[in-house]
Amino acid sequence: MNGYQSAREGQLTQAAFELVKAINQVTDENLPGKLAGIVKIHAGIGVGCIFIPVPGADLFAAFGNTWTMYVRINKELNLPFTKNLVKSIATGILSNLASNAAILAVFGLGSALKFLPGPGTVASYALMSATVYAATIAAGYIYMKALAALLQNRGAGQVKEEDLKAAVARVMNDKETVQSIFNTAKENYTKADSDLSSLALELGDLKQKMQQNAVTSEQINAVREIAAAEIAAQQNDTPKTFKRLKNSGEWALENADKFELNLAAAALRMVLGQ
Repeated sequence: MNGYQSAREGQLTQAAFELVKAINQVTDENLPGKLAGIVKIHAGIGVGCIFIPVPGADLFAAFGNTWTMYVRINKELNLPFTKNLVKSIATGILSNLASNAAILAVFGLGSALKFLPGPGTVASYALMSATVYAATIAAGYIYMKALAALLQNRGAGQVKEEDLKAAVARVMNDKETVQSIFNTAKENYTKADSDLSSLALELGDLKQKMQQNAVTSEQINAVREIAAAEIAAQQNDTPKTFKRLKNSGEWALENADKFELNLAAAALRMVLGQ
């Protein structure tokens, strides 16, 4: 691990530690690592949104991946914030990040290039991968820092919507730190950062659950697509993984939600545009 990667992961883990300390759960030594891991896994999954061929839909998918990441952090900490509130926070954070001229240019150009066949699409993938990954890392950092500051002196049940939004705004005002985290993550992004092994494990569980209930030909085909996505994820083949997930359809997502396979559900929701 090089110095930049150490700095990136150190900042993310420190934000997670501060959050765990703020809610008095420091006895769980593994929790900060779990929270940082959630962010990094979703950053890797977020790269998959660029393989959605429809211009604009890729950006919507990146938003869905981010708010799902926040929901998972909340669930890990038993925080009672609603999905609607989390969606609102995710919108604000990503809008703020996207207002950065350099980030906006990459997202806009990368999405627009998908109108071009062949080389245009390949170029957009290369252009957007590191940016999407870094933006998700930064979004995770902002959310955890805001929660830590907010929950230091009060319980989660006392937090109002405007309180959380104000805390997020204060963290984002430290533009230098946020930009530093984004830049470091982007500059040192490699394909290895988009490790899909955790997703592959959940897809294996989802496949087994679906096999037990598949009756119609459409459902049986969905099982096949999830099985193919599992193999592709094991091989860290991002384009094939997300293509197969999209082919599996709504019933796969219903099962992922039903059996609380959150990572699989996040990936499915992303490719299905929900």
